[in-house]
Amino acid sequence: MDNYEFLEAPIAEQDKELMEEIEIMMREELRDMIKAGAPSDEINSQVDAILEKLESAEDLLPMEEPEEHEEERDEEHVIMAPLKQIDSGIAPEEVECGDMMELIIKSSTGSPACVKSATAERLVQLGWGTRPQ
Repeated sequence: MDNYEFLEAPIAEQDKELMEEIEIMMREELRDMIKAGAPSDEINSQVDAILEKLESAEDLLPMEEPEEHEEERDEEHVIMAPLKQIDSGIAPEEVECGDMMELIIKSSTGSPACVKSATAERLVQLGWGTRPQ
């Protein structure tokens, strides 16, 4: 969920309502739930709903990376989104995350997610997920 701001414009080009809905779900609703100390099952449900919306948005976006990042990409090794890795047969605990991201496994479903370390720490504290062994 970190760095969503980089996806806002491309998503808005395809579906402005979806972009705004995702932004509100993360920026306002989820943040307010965490600050208020909502139960982990409520936070889990909100995160699941956000991930579903992000998957819908992913289908709208082109597969290419923006031009300014082209030189940073290793042509031999492009890291796919966690759920795409799972769909291709990779085990959740073997999912690769991009730079500065950490793998966390959702406790209730075993689904992988790549998040920043600070986010991973908070999700572990909330009981949402665990770090793979």
